[in-house]
Amino acid sequence: MTAIEINPQKEPLTTENLRTFEGFENLNSEEANLIVYTIHELCDIIYEYLKLIKSNESINFQKIAAWVLKNQ
Repeated sequence: MTAIEINPQKEPLTTENLRTFEGFENLNSEEANLIVYTIHELCDIIYEYLKLIKSNESINFQKIAAWVLKNQ
């Protein structure tokens, strides 16, 4: 199954959407919020990393770590 098949409208992940997936149906609100937040943060980190690669800048892991800490 592809991302387009799972989310053809490209809607943001919410706790309600998360609970529609097998294995996530019985999460409490705190668990669901934490998972959604973590996925969003991971996506931000990957996006920033890919921007660095595309811009042909040398990859400075201290810069990436500083960005992660700043955006927590």
